Amino acid sequence: MTIDDSSGTYFGEEKKNQIVISKKLSEKLKVRFHSKIILRFQDSTGNLVESAFKIVGLFRTFNTMFDEQVVFIKNSDLGNILGMSPPCHEIALILNEGRDIDIVKTSLQAQFKGLRIQNWKELQPDLGLMSEIMDIEMMIFLGIILFALAFGIINTMLMAVLERTKELGMLMSIGMNRIRVFKMIMIETVLLTVTGGVTGMIISAVLIRISYSEGVDLSMVGKGMEALGYESVVYPTITPDYFIFLTGMILVTGVLSSIYPARKALKIKPSEAIKME
Repeated sequence: MTIDDSSGTYFGEEKKNQIVISKKLSEKLKVRFHSKIILRFQDSTGNLVESAFKIVGLFRTFNTMFDEQVVFIKNSDLGNILGMSPPCHEIALILNEGRDIDIVKTSLQAQFKGLRIQNWKELQPDLGLMSEIMDIEMMIFLGIILFALAFGIINTMLMAVLERTKELGMLMSIGMNRIRVFKMIMIETVLLTVTGGVTGMIISAVLIRISYSEGVDLSMVGKGMEALGYESVVYPTITPDYFIFLTGMILVTGVLSSIYPARKALKIKPSEAIKME
């Protein structure tokens, strides 16, 4: 949040009923610096009260929704108007780990049974729905990538089997049973998959780290980003559990993709394969 020199200060003087609003909100309300606006509240007895506030500062952020919905006034002024001290109606908690939301909510509900405790999805269901939709889209996108990966692995290993038909036929003719041939093809496929997957994840981790430190500038679509509540410069990051999940999915894809080439190798007839040039 920034306030430039020509747009006042953040409660610079000790005067009553000062307010700081955003430039976007001032344009929407058609008010200016030093203008007065009326705020209406419901006091502790349930009655409507209102008071005039003088604009002492105009701030600006990269979040359009925040700018149009949030204003700042002094806690003491709000207490005098509502007739209560401290005039607190909501406490927001920010957790280090999103996975702890349900645990913390359950703990707080047990300690403060008279209060309403909600997580961010309950407070903003539209944002929660958007997050769930993005997760589903990510899983669909990941599924498409793994599907393409499976085709690539099958194609590579099938070509390897066809090019080594004579070699596999000779191994079978000197006593190598079909189970060992099947295991050999599967192990080669898994090693190929793991090598490529680990190399790709190392490269991606380095690129994500660089992008996180430098930021990705999306100013060309900055207006749209601000309308959704995001800055035009984003700092991507991926947690280690995502890499672990992705590694497991790659291994599963590699194992499943090795079945067809391995079965193809089992159908080789040693007597015919040896005669191949």
